[in-house]
Amino acid sequence: MNTTGFELRRFSDVGAVWETLIEIYAEVRADRLHDPHYSIERCGERLARHAAEPGWEVVVEYDRGEAVGYIYALMVNLRAGEGKVHRLYETWGYKDVGQSQPSPDSPDLMVMLRPR
Repeated sequence: MNTTGFELRRFSDVGAVWETLIEIYAEVRADRLHDPHYSIERCGERLARHAAEPGWEVVVEYDRGEAVGYIYALMVNLRAGEGKVHRLYETWGYKDVGQSQPSPDSPDLMVMLRPR
């Protein structure tokens, strides 16, 4: 039994959690939504493109029934912080699996996953 109130749920159908993901994104990126790369429209475009990939899955965290966060891939800007964030994730077991430029106005990002 989970006594903390936190629960992780996996989804492979983006339609089941689309609004939840967009709402969380908008809250987290509220101060950057004016930037085209971080706009709700671009987020939706990226989410639709990623969710259409075979094997796509998202994990949503709930706290006492309310969605509070999600992850479906970790993308790190190698130039940000002189690579410190990338190195930190590597110490946690994340591995580089490829590069991505989620939209024309975004930087090149390293896609990282942590094996189960």
